[in-house]
Amino acid sequence: MPRVLAERPISANERGSLRGWVTSSEQRYGEYWGGSILVSRRGSIGVSVKAQTPVQVLEVAVDHVIQISWLGIKTSAAAFMIRGQQLRKVVSRNLPPSVDQGCARVAFGQCLCGRVAESGEPIICAHVDDRHDHHYEGMLDHGHIVLPLKWQSQILGVLCFYLAPGQELDDHRGNFIEAVGSIVATAVGRLNHQSQLAQSERLSSLGVLAAGVAHEIKNPLGLALTNAEWLVEDLPPILENGRTLRERLIEEFGSKRANTLMRDTPGLRNDELLQDMAQCTRDVLDGVRRVRTIVRELGTFSRADDEQPSPVSLADVLERAITLSHHETKYRARISRDFQEVPHVLAHEGRLTQVFLNLLINAAQAIEKGDPERNEIRIRLWQDGDEVLAEVKDTGKGIDPADLPYVFEPFFTTKERGVGTGLGLSISNNIVTSLGGRLEADSTVGCGTRFVLRLPVAEPLVGTRPTSTPPDKAAMQG
Repeated sequence: MPRVLAERPISANERGSLRGWVTSSEQRYGEYWGGSILVSRRGSIGVSVKAQTPVQVLEVAVDHVIQISWLGIKTSAAAFMIRGQQLRKVVSRNLPPSVDQGCARVAFGQCLCGRVAESGEPIICAHVDDRHDHHYEGMLDHGHIVLPLKWQSQILGVLCFYLAPGQELDDHRGNFIEAVGSIVATAVGRLNHQSQLAQSERLSSLGVLAAGVAHEIKNPLGLALTNAEWLVEDLPPILENGRTLRERLIEEFGSKRANTLMRDTPGLRNDELLQDMAQCTRDVLDGVRRVRTIVRELGTFSRADDEQPSPVSLADVLERAITLSHHETKYRARISRDFQEVPHVLAHEGRLTQVFLNLLINAAQAIEKGDPERNEIRIRLWQDGDEVLAEVKDTGKGIDPADLPYVFEPFFTTKERGVGTGLGLSISNNIVTSLGGRLEADSTVGCGTRFVLRLPVAEPLVGTRPTSTPPDKAAMQG
């Protein structure tokens, strides 16, 4: 942590800016942006920021830093968060309109902020120089201090403050503002982490609830299944006996008398009714067996995984996810499979099911209900060298190119309010990368979206040769 205001007197101006610093034998305290900063003689600094979201932390921090008069910085500032391979501006204060618009998104390596995001190192410049890639008419000379928001070796974003032309920061002010960047990054990183943990805990709770529901369903389901199987097995002979009885009555008493005798037993007089009864019992058995399959797969999905991954069949995982997502896909698109024989991968079965379940539900929700025969969700499985690949491709509305780089970012969603949390793809991506794999996205507006999951092979198939049949991207463009 940078040394901050290291053992020097605090002027009256500083004391007023810091709003109530007091000095003790060990430490000085000051109140900032609804929280507190602690500076000790050992040069450490800490902060407690009372904010609910990362953007709120950045807003409050920027607003108060530009008001600290003894820092001598201008009141123009911005804060960016990393989204994919770009910076997205989330806080803007007193920027010229052309800068506000032109710097809404900044690529890595572009201009000062993009360079800081790429390198992770701060930049302090006293004038507009060659590193300023964004110029506009009437731009006046000015300086910048640009700080990376770095947390646990990860760059989360960038803070940018304007300086007067030719202004230089002394060590005290420079160290102080770098420390502010450090503690703001810590607050943002922890909020992101806490949100992901909270979502994981909710998913875990849902898993426990699902396991409990599955367990409670098993007993009545077993009874229903036994009775349905008995009906399907024993009802046809009974119906055949009824048909034989009707024929004998007609033969013995004639059609008119036989119909009178069978007046109170319409089933004996109507072949179609007898056939409908047999078909209904078969439908009931099919439905009960489907429920049994869902309960069994739900139990596998909700089961806690061991810490160590084990060989997993991606084909089995995909079939399980297809079954669990059937309620979302059946009214929107038909499911097509293209599964090649592939080796197992080292993974956690339940977690991979969660990944594919999320991809299938996202694919279904990208397609309007009502015409499943015209729409398709295609699932492919193949091997390419030492990797096993699985593709989920839909014919939905697609993702805007401007949004595509951010789909794996926490809390980013293109769905309507209340439909998505923006964490599904982020969690899925984290699961895949933790297994040594990659999750890739490709989309064309109006044509659909494809996600490709890559995982390393766990063990080769005996007597088979790896195949390489990458998906045809051109098909999506057409």
